[in-house]
This record gives sequence, C-alpha cells and structure tokens, in this order.
Amino acid sequence: MSYNEEMVESLKFGLIDLFVLLLLQEEDMYGYKIKKEIEGRTKKVFLIKEGTLYGPLYRLKSRGFITNYTEFVNSRTRNYYHLEEPGKEFLQFVLDSYAEVTNATQNFIKDSLEVANKKETSK
Repeated sequence: MSYNEEMVESLKFGLIDLFVLLLLQEEDMYGYKIKKEIEGRTKKVFLIKEGTLYGPLYRLKSRGFITNYTEFVNSRTRNYYHLEEPGKEFLQFVLDSYAEVTNATQNFIKDSLEVANKKETSK
C-alpha cells in the first residue's frame, strides 16, 4: 500500500464507528445492510471489505453503545444491531467533536493556503 493510500485509510478509520452509530440511530440493522448503506451513502468512497465491520461492531458493543439480537428471516438467522441509550449519548458527543475538529481543520487548511499564496504572489 502506498503512503497516499495509507493516509486516506487513516482518515477514514474512525469514521466507520460514527457511520454505524448514525445508521443504528435510524433503525436496527444487520451487518450486511450496514455495509451496503455505508457504501451507498458515501458513493463507494468507503468500501467495506468482508469482515471489516466486525471490529467496529465489537468495539461499540463492548462499550455498551450497541446490543445485538438474532431474528430468523427467509430461512436465515440474521444478527441485528441496536443503538442503546449510552450509544445515543456517545453519538452526540462524537458529532459535536467531529464538527469542532472539522471546523478547526478547514480553518487550518484555509489559513495555510492563504499564507502559501501570499508567498507565491510576492515572488
């Protein structure tokens, strides 16, 4: 994997947990549906490989943010995930933090580009 690809993957890493929480806020979902929703809503910028979702689901479950239950659907057992109250509170914290970090990042990039442009035009 190139450094460019590593950087992009690093930027995406923490967002999967956020996406899962946001989806489960809408309705209970099983793993494959979560995967397809993330891929669809991000226009396939986030492609979830088989098994990749289990890490975030396990982390969220082990912290009590989500729970799971099974249902028998179309001759198959599906493992559904449900957002619990502590998960709703955590989601709000993450959304607030994300907004703050995103705003700070955008300001930093804007300021840095302005400084670079001033240096270029003064040459």
